[in-house]
Amino acid sequence: MLGLGALHLKTNRNQEALPLLQEAARLAPQEAKPFYLLGSAFNRLGRYTEAAAALEQAASRSSEDADVYYQLAHAYGHLHRPADGQKALERFRKIRASGEKFSESRREAARLAKGIRPIVDQKNIALALQMMEKAHELDPNNEEVCFRLANLYDTQKYELARDYAHSLRSGLPPSGVTYFYWA
Repeated sequence: MLGLGALHLKTNRNQEALPLLQEAARLAPQEAKPFYLLGSAFNRLGRYTEAAAALEQAASRSSEDADVYYQLAHAYGHLHRPADGQKALERFRKIRASGEKFSESRREAARLAKGIRPIVDQKNIALALQMMEKAHELDPNNEEVCFRLANLYDTQKYELARDYAHSLRSGLPPSGVTYFYWA
């Protein structure tokens, strides 16, 4: 229902979208998306009181969706509620600005993740680890960054173990500990 309603809305068949979006909101009352789309459809049809009601429902379920507040400001403007419209517009701007900062952090994390390949090829695991740890700070939920960071930690452990084993081989007589490594 929601997908078809969104499609109708996207193709400017707003009246056809209404019953589908109303049903989607009824079936998933805890979700913000159906209420947001419903409010958008009401805004397009000039039914601003209903738009504001639906968008307020969406805002109460998803307070970090900038588009909800933009549509809400639009509805409030037509309802001659300038103070509410201004508050919604301020909230929209605040969320949008924080989203831009977040996007910049994600782009920098992706740049760092892509830049480690030649560094790893040069066997500079310590520098690659520093870069990936910085990328992880910038975007801790990025699966690719987490995966590459874990691989680098494993690579570092392997290289440290290999170097240690070579140092044991080169100058020290075998002992019980080194024997365990060779076995």
